[in-house]
Amino acid sequence: MSLLRNIAGFIVRWLEVVAGFMVATVGRFVSPRVVRLVEAEDGSGFTLRLPKDAPAAPARLRLDDAAAASEVPESVAKSIRGNRVEIVLRPSRFVFR
Repeated sequence: MSLLRNIAGFIVRWLEVVAGFMVATVGRFVSPRVVRLVEAEDGSGFTLRLPKDAPAAPARLRLDDAAAASEVPESVAKSIRGNRVEIVLRPSRFVFR
């Protein structure tokens, strides 16, 4: 049984390496669109900043709890779907040493 586990482990690791290589290769040729959630200065919510070629205007979102996620308008949800999301937080929230 130990031989079968070793062979299975080798195959799993090999598949992980091949999949990682394929993802990295595709990532070099296709750059994802970036959507930014920028925290407001007063901490009351976020402004959704879309790429320049997006049809929708920036939207204001408030994400207090799990229930707020269901309140995101459908147009905003569509603009986020499939894009990379960056969250920009206020620097005053963090202490560096």
